[in-house]
Amino acid sequence: MKKRNLILKVSSVVISLALIAAMAFCMTSCGKSGTVEDTSSPVSEVKAEETVLGTGATQFKFKVTDQSGKTENYLINTDKTVLGDALCEVGIISAEENESGFVTTVNGVTLDWNTDQAYWAFYVGDEYAQAGVNATEITADGEYSFVYTKG
Repeated sequence: MKKRNLILKVSSVVISLALIAAMAFCMTSCGKSGTVEDTSSPVSEVKAEETVLGTGATQFKFKVTDQSGKTENYLINTDKTVLGDALCEVGIISAEENESGFVTTVNGVTLDWNTDQAYWAFYVGDEYAQAGVNATEITADGEYSFVYTKG
């Protein structure tokens, strides 16, 4: 009888430990969100969903990172060959700013260097752009971004 009680106690402890381990495993694996760290942009944060904009044969990625560090990811389809024209077409920038090549308003957010030394930095891939959006040719599957920057 004592031997049976000892076996039951040991079995109970082993089963309890197995259940605790299984619960711990489920809690840690279920807690993963499935998002991927995006280190390709000048500001690194958890990658959000991409909003698909436009229609056309050429597709590229565009990111807008605001003052709080929040990034909006776009997958843009276009038949335009110049980036500024495509961004204007989908409403990310205005036609006037595209024409001038000096972008101060992105997605309705205006930055004013003269007020607080903030501006929209323009990147092609990970590199600070060497030309404005109105002079940047679109590369299929290219990556471009505007990043809130304070001087």
